[in-house]
Amino acid sequence: MLEEIVDPSYARERPSLIFFLAVLFVSLAVLINIALPNLAGAALTFAFAPAIPLILSLLIKEEDEEEKRLALLEQKRAWQYHLPLLKVFSLFFAGAFVAYLLWYAFLPDAIGATVFGPQQQEISRLGVEFVKTTRSEVVNENGQNFVRIYEVSGRVIKPGLAWKLFEHNTVVLLFMFFFSFIYGVGAIYLLLWNASVIGIFIGEQFRQFGFGEFVSVFIRILPHGMLEVGAYFLAAIAGGVLSVAIMHKHHTKPQFKLIAIDIGLLLFNSIAALALAAVLESI
Repeated sequence: MLEEIVDPSYARERPSLIFFLAVLFVSLAVLINIALPNLAGAALTFAFAPAIPLILSLLIKEEDEEEKRLALLEQKRAWQYHLPLLKVFSLFFAGAFVAYLLWYAFLPDAIGATVFGPQQQEISRLGVEFVKTTRSEVVNENGQNFVRIYEVSGRVIKPGLAWKLFEHNTVVLLFMFFFSFIYGVGAIYLLLWNASVIGIFIGEQFRQFGFGEFVSVFIRILPHGMLEVGAYFLAAIAGGVLSVAIMHKHHTKPQFKLIAIDIGLLLFNSIAALALAAVLESI
């Protein structure tokens, strides 16, 4: 019933509703996980489940519309071809990110650790450090005492992790492509996972350092974060385009050459974006 709150055709005309539906789906999923703490991963699974029919209905393309989009490809106007899918993925991700961030930021520590334990483990596995406070100590040198202060540098990723980050993100990107190609809306699950990891990381900064550091961290991760998320969107779109092309038997038509080139360019740009993001993130 939840996915029927907004009619898909109405949501297609007003894609901003996808943002609020993502917030709703995530919030209900978190509440379920709080009520059933032994149900591991519920904060993700129960946000994904109601999104399946809604997102799928938004991504289904009628044959007439598909023919019009193929004409855009022939005119080398691929941006307009992909814009509807890009809006859906972007708004759903943004809504999920905001919801996960707010829930994690304001939940008590014990409940937050229970609900979002897998995301915390993933953040630690990638080498992210949560530094809670600055510290100082009295140092005696040459008979003189002075206070040495160890300040939080704001560095969130250890140096030298560019390749590790690129490998990890490339694996996620490939999963996005194949999930979108095989399962249609399968990429939405991975989008939710990444939205939760990023939201929880930034939420942790808010909990530890307050609003000022929260804004500072958000600004610092914005450049590489946008590149990574954008790369995932492109991979998901590439998988969806290939899936639709096969479903409508375009692979038997001359236009498939254009589609294949388009998919290749989407994947190339997504990998290039990940490489740049990894360099920026490891600085």
